[in-house]
Amino acid sequence: MVVAVLVIVGCTARQSPPDVDMSADDRPPPQQDGEHKQVVKLTPAAVVKLNDAQRQDNRAYLRVAVTSGGATGFMYDMKFDDIFDPEADYLDDSDGIKVVVDKRSALYLDGATIDWRTTPDGRQGFHFDNPNAVESEP
Repeated sequence: MVVAVLVIVGCTARQSPPDVDMSADDRPPPQQDGEHKQVVKLTPAAVVKLNDAQRQDNRAYLRVAVTSGGATGFMYDMKFDDIFDPEADYLDDSDGIKVVVDKRSALYLDGATIDWRTTPDGRQGFHFDNPNAVESEP
């Protein structure tokens, strides 16, 4: 069994995932001109890393979500999955990676881009560039 470990470097020390009211189920889904638009975009560098990891994991979908992070608010979550529910999920194709985002997480992730980066100190991981994220007070 191969386990793909995805390091998610999603926020700077002063940035947290978006502060969106979780009870806002009546918000419209991500749409453009009456049709579904891509919720999350992947950079070419992220696609390369995800293709490698998906070949080892051998599951059909990359599930991207926002989960409760306890006292810290919210966290990004990425994992490979075999489940897609057309009633509860959006499905996008990004250069061959089938990205699944549940409709609640889509409220937080709409317009986000996932990149693979190397920091100046040599650490590597996925980085979420999320236009919905808000700066938290220091």
